[in-house]
Amino acid sequence: MLVAVSEQVDCTARFGILGAKYVPRVLADNGYADLAFRFFTQAQYPGWVNWLRRGAVSLWETWEGASSRNHIMFGDLSGWLFRYAAGFKHQPENPGWTRITICPENLKALDSVRSEYRGYISHWTRDLEVFKLEVTVPEGCMADVVLPDGTTQVCEAGVHKLLACLSNI
Repeated sequence: MLVAVSEQVDCTARFGILGAKYVPRVLADNGYADLAFRFFTQAQYPGWVNWLRRGAVSLWETWEGASSRNHIMFGDLSGWLFRYAAGFKHQPENPGWTRITICPENLKALDSVRSEYRGYISHWTRDLEVFKLEVTVPEGCMADVVLPDGTTQVCEAGVHKLLACLSNI
């Protein structure tokens, strides 16, 4: 139902602050990361790109922009990008980010993503049917890396270059 409604409204952000956090996450968690990403990039009102077209240089409190224009209310889009586009996922059983999962989404609208958090770096590019992921793991840490084709690898401190063939997906 959420997928159908999202498509019906062409991914215009017809939700408030709670929906701004949970709608894209629920879609991505259920295999619809590309659809979720469209909420952040479509240009119609209401939405983030609409704010940019109206001159926004910060997050506003409301889609209309009638209240505070320096507010975190719709700010989960950055958290979404770190979690899904870059793939950083903490492991509750390993507190302090000493071991994480890096599982980037192969977002069709993007050719590459590079993100860094607490010394971890996730940098992926896609060239035709090859997904290339370079992961940097800080000293004393580990990462469980999952590629879009399901391949997994445990990476210790250092730089790791991994490939996935997308034609098998």
